[in-house]
Amino acid sequence: MSYQRPVIFISESTQDRRVSEIAIAGLAVLFVVAIYGWLVLPDTIPINFGFDGRPNAWGSKRILWMLPGLALFFLWVFNVFESYTAQV
Repeated sequence: MSYQRPVIFISESTQDRRVSEIAIAGLAVLFVVAIYGWLVLPDTIPINFGFDGRPNAWGSKRILWMLPGLALFFLWVFNVFESYTAQV
């Protein structure tokens, strides 16, 4: 006797689409802020501040791309997981 698992297709709800749109809009804002910072800030920027509020570490402005890059990576990972779980 052979058993086959049922295949269930769950369509994306309106709320799911809205959450995806908000995530993409937030990602776009992160990239716009990073581009603006890249154009306005000097090549060396403070990257850490002490308890007194003065900077105690300096670095390149390339660090500005870390947050949008991580956000893009996690958005991709979550979309991959979502598409994988929809197929299982």
